[in-house]
Amino acid sequence: MNPRLLVWASVVLVGVAAVLAAQVAGGSSAEYKTRVAALKDDDAAGHFELAKWALSNGLYAEVGQEADKLLALDQGDERGKYLKKAAQFYASGGASSFLEVEPAQVTPPAADRPPANGTDTTPPAGDTTPPAPAGPKKAVVYQLTDEEAEAIFKEIGAPMVAFQRTAQPILFSSCAGAKCHGGTDNGTEFYIETQRRTDRKTVAANFKSVDRYIDHSNLAKSRLLRMVLAEKTEHPGGPVFRSNRDQAYQSLEQWVKTLKEGIW
Repeated sequence: MNPRLLVWASVVLVGVAAVLAAQVAGGSSAEYKTRVAALKDDDAAGHFELAKWALSNGLYAEVGQEADKLLALDQGDERGKYLKKAAQFYASGGASSFLEVEPAQVTPPAADRPPANGTDTTPPAGDTTPPAPAGPKKAVVYQLTDEEAEAIFKEIGAPMVAFQRTAQPILFSSCAGAKCHGGTDNGTEFYIETQRRTDRKTVAANFKSVDRYIDHSNLAKSRLLRMVLAEKTEHPGGPVFRSNRDQAYQSLEQWVKTLKEGIW
């Protein structure tokens, strides 16, 4: 994958959390000063890590400072370029705009987009007992312990933050109706818990439900992205998204594509 895209996606993920973290940025300023004092000027890796930490804590000016240090060491450092862009966009409240900084880099070619017609019978990736392509389906309901939920957050990393802040709200508003894919009727394919939305066990369980329909070997062709388009006539409640140009669909698509390992 294009290394520029990897850095861009990484910055987006941490930045999603940074929008809320700005509320407590004041308490982090002193810690930033302590951390930066311990770094050598030529420690590019250290300044990159500090910039990520600052971004996740809403310290946008400090992110810009660390980005400048990276660029002073190497004018071509993609990390510095994108961190600088991220700081500018998040400081201006433009989180949604930053997701579109380089849309050409993340829009799949026509061959990778969902087909215009036909029924998708691709089984959910990674599921050893996928729902049958036709007839009644029963959603899997995950009941997780605190330890299991924390293990998922630790394993998945930054994409879990983006799932909670970006992807999950889209699913709540688009896919969580009783007769929809993530609802409660017998014909639904996965279950989206809409109560206790900020509880980490709820977030982790919803992620596991959705993850069954993500193809990690070919993220762009994940069934999750195919099943919600208007062309999928088997959808019981009508189209979720009118086309793959729908803004919410594109945000969901971008989140799916961040599930590559080792983004940071």
